[in-house]
Amino acid sequence: WNTLHQGATFTLTEKPAMPMEMWLPLLLTVLGFYCFFGAVLLLRMRLEVLKREARSSWVKALVLKALEGGR
Repeated sequence: WNTLHQGATFTLTEKPAMPMEMWLPLLLTVLGFYCFFGAVLLLRMRLEVLKREARSSWVKALVLKALEGGR
């Protein structure tokens, strides 16, 4: 089993098995990916709400304001 499956790299009770020079960039990359995922998720949720409410007056006002501000 151990020849096919690597043990846990990070555990809550023990020191990491890899050197800090390797796990610190890994941790920062994972954190960055979670932030990116959260931002994309929020943007998609916003788009879905705007698509569902496209005929409502508040969305029309928001779009008109964005179009006027873009000039």
